[in-house]
Amino acid sequence: ELDKVFGPDRATGAASENFEEAVHGLQNETIELDKDEEEDEEEEGESVQSTRPTLKISKKTNKDPTPKGKGKRKASQSEVVDLTSSFNVVSSKLTGFMDNMNSHLSNIASALCTTQQHEQVLMNRKMKLDEQKVGLFNEVMCIPGIFQDDAMEAVKKLARDSSLLPIFYQCP
Repeated sequence: ELDKVFGPDRATGAASENFEEAVHGLQNETIELDKDEEEDEEEEGESVQSTRPTLKISKKTNKDPTPKGKGKRKASQSEVVDLTSSFNVVSSKLTGFMDNMNSHLSNIASALCTTQQHEQVLMNRKMKLDEQKVGLFNEVMCIPGIFQDDAMEAVKKLARDSSLLPIFYQCP
């Protein structure tokens, strides 16, 4: 049925497999977990050769005529030393970065604390001014010979400019 919809498989020319055939094919596959790399390379070469017979893959590599035993060990040891020294360098740089980070974080915390204290002072000032504004009309009305309209105008001017309130309250 899929052949009618999708057409034949381009690689093999056969009809596309349906879901049941695909599941059956997956169940029949075996996976070997104990393969060596050499076996993998051989299988890859064989699969390439089987799909494209005109292409031949050469497995020959340039091999050094020197024995591999001691040379590899020396290279491994030098690589381990290089990795260790690289790790030590990165570790020291990270430690320096973190020390600087602690300094920066303490500066930020100090600035936040100072800001909070400053805001608390401003809040206390505002609350004191608000308390003064609440009783301002009554205080102005206590002045002998002032009319209510004049008192309202005076209260409006004093309330607009809060710096005048302390001066008003210090007057006898």
